[in-house]
Amino acid sequence: MKGRGLAILVTMLSALALPSKSNATLIHDIGISQTYTNTVNGIRITSPLGEKLDANNSLDKTLGTYTIGFKVENLGDFTESIIPYGIIKDQNQNPVYNWAHSETTFSPDQYKYRSKSVDFSNLENGTYAITVGADLEGDVNLLNNISTRTINVIPEPSTLALLGIGTTLLTRRKRK
Repeated sequence: MKGRGLAILVTMLSALALPSKSNATLIHDIGISQTYTNTVNGIRITSPLGEKLDANNSLDKTLGTYTIGFKVENLGDFTESIIPYGIIKDQNQNPVYNWAHSETTFSPDQYKYRSKSVDFSNLENGTYAITVGADLEGDVNLLNNISTRTINVIPEPSTLALLGIGTTLLTRRKRK
């Protein structure tokens, strides 16, 4: 009996000494992951050829459809339901393309990948801002709910470059 009483006392003291989720402040927090690989600001752009574009790459619009991907994390303590979204704006901040994913529900410490195929072939050449995000009522950290990266959309390369010849024109000398 003495041993059992001591075990109960130790258990009670341990419960008081160690903080737990039940007596801590619980929070709502979702975010766009900045640790998703091959991204700029958490946003991955993959060409139709499978190339992941880094900050130094331009987007060749002649290739057409690229995939924009991102990772949404539930950093809080509650199961949350959100609708991830994306928007592409031109250099004058005019929206040129936007989308919303279906509702996503995930548990604390869980993450989900979202992606969207976007055809860039009809866009004008220039710089565009791609923003992805998700809104959550009561979120304690709104700063991590959206992420933006810029990308340069370039014109089609020359036919010679496509053939692998380069941009230098080769000429033949006329025989005299």
